[in-house]
Amino acid sequence: MTSRTASSEPQGEFARGWGVVLASMLGIGLGVAPLSTTYTLGPLVGPLSAEFGWSRASIMGVSLVMLLGMAPTAFAVGWIADRHGVRNVVVASQIAFAACFAALGLFTTNLATFYAAYFVMAVLAAGTLPVTFARAISMRFDRQRGFALGLALAGTGLCGLFAPTFTALAVEAFGWRGAYLCLAALPLLAILPALLLLPGRLAPAPSPEAPSAASAPAAVEPAQTVGVAL
Repeated sequence: MTSRTASSEPQGEFARGWGVVLASMLGIGLGVAPLSTTYTLGPLVGPLSAEFGWSRASIMGVSLVMLLGMAPTAFAVGWIADRHGVRNVVVASQIAFAACFAALGLFTTNLATFYAAYFVMAVLAAGTLPVTFARAISMRFDRQRGFALGLALAGTGLCGLFAPTFTALAVEAFGWRGAYLCLAALPLLAILPALLLLPGRLAPAPSPEAPSAASAPAAVEPAQTVGVAL
C-alpha cells in the first residue's frame, strides 16, 4: 500500500498541477526575460541604426538598462505575489509588458526615449520573470517539483525557436515600428492561460505524510532559521 502511494503520488501531482506547468511555460517563454532583448533585439538593430544613426553598441546597451531596472524589482516580485497572488501579478505584468512594447513602436524618437521605454518595461514586466512562476509550481509540486520547473523553464527555449524569425518577418512586413506592435501582441497570448490555470493566493496543499500538530517538531528559533537560510 505504501509503495503504491509513493509511486502514484507524482502522477497525482501532474494530474492536479499540469495547468500550472503549462501556464508557467507559456508565461516564461512570452515573458520579459527572453522576449524583451535576448531573442528580439537582433533583427531590430539594423532598422534602428539606419533610421537614427545609432551605433550597434548604443542599441545593445538596452541590455544593461534592462538589468538595472530588473535586478532590484525582481526582489519585490515574490513578496508582491505572496500578498496579492501569483495570477494577479502575472496578468498585470503581461499587460504592462505589451504596453511597453507598443510604446517602443509609437514613441521612440531618440536614444533617451528608447532607453526609457526599456527601463520601464524591466520594472513593470518583472512579474513575468521565472521567479513568479516558480512560486506557483513550488506550491503545487513536491516529489516532482524539479521536473515541473524544468518543463516550465523550457518555455525560454521555445521562445528562442520562433521569436527571432517572428521579429525578422514583422520588420520585413511592417517596419521596425510595426514589429514592436506585433511583439506587443505576444505577451497578451499568455494572459488567458494565466487567468484560467494559475492560482491566485496560494496555500500549500496538505500532504498525506505530513505530521499532525501534536507530533510536529517544535518551532525553530529565529537564529537557527537565519543560519539555515544562509
